[in-house]
Amino acid sequence: MVTALQAPESVPRCIAALRSRRLQEASLGAGGHGEPLNTYFVLACAICGCEENSVRGFKTATDWGGKQIEILVSPLTLVCGACGHAALFFDSETDGYDPEACGTNMNIRGEGEEGLAACGCGHTRFADVTCHFAYPDDLPEMEEVQSGELKAENLFTWFKVHGRCVSCSEANTIADFECA
Repeated sequence: MVTALQAPESVPRCIAALRSRRLQEASLGAGGHGEPLNTYFVLACAICGCEENSVRGFKTATDWGGKQIEILVSPLTLVCGACGHAALFFDSETDGYDPEACGTNMNIRGEGEEGLAACGCGHTRFADVTCHFAYPDDLPEMEEVQSGELKAENLFTWFKVHGRCVSCSEANTIADFECA
């Protein structure tokens, strides 16, 4: 096994169609496995560049610590707050370590009617919608990465979406996926 010593520099394929800017550091925590390598990208509309957007996905109820909570599951779409352009930016069926390296998907995937992620105050627009990609510091597939068969930036093992409500300024975790 060859060790990857740094987080990938390239933008993951799932957000490549959008405008994005990489944050060098963010106080958004580590990935769910405590991965040491993390990259953060603030998303913007591919058409007009707006950074105040909504996130559309599929709402579902799940048990969390003995109580039912509502979570947003993929596919996730960024909906521009200025021009209304909508662009898919994460699908657990195709994005992340398991789908990329193993051809599997262990995540819940939404079907039916889509809905917008909402802050606790009820508003659905967020500033600085940020994708957090977490990577392990070693990959069994490093030979495939070095040969070009796989791209390291697409082998994230955890994926989160964060945003700051434009109404109340509350920081929100919009979606949270284990990808390995």
